[in-house]
Amino acid sequence: MARAARTSPQCHAQAFSTNAPAQERLARQEELDAALAAWTAGHDPGELAAKLQARGVRAHLVCDGQDLLNDPQLAFREHYFTREHSKLGSSLMVANSFRITSAMPRFEPGPRYATNSMEVLEDWLQLDTDEFAELLASEAIVM
Repeated sequence: MARAARTSPQCHAQAFSTNAPAQERLARQEELDAALAAWTAGHDPGELAAKLQARGVRAHLVCDGQDLLNDPQLAFREHYFTREHSKLGSSLMVANSFRITSAMPRFEPGPRYATNSMEVLEDWLQLDTDEFAELLASEAIVM
């Protein structure tokens, strides 16, 4: 990283060199943080991350939600996808972080609220249609 930042006089100071004793660098940590902040502020985050990565530095930009939606690697991996729901419309979903091709999940909308309530209550409570209708009319069951 020091080689990548050598164009910045603040970051190129001998005290920040990898040859400088760790104790000396730690004693000047606030100064180093300020120098790095000043140097990185003048760069595009993605371009700087690529530049540092090319020099062997493990670097990546700090992403917000919009950055993640626009990330080419996440798009390639189909990390986000949309599904349609009959009532709610289109929803953005997040895929599993791993894939097992022999066991791909199915993403489909669940049933709408109260879609099968009559059948479920008739079955579980052993109600016939007339008893169910009475409970609805008395508002003991609200759908």
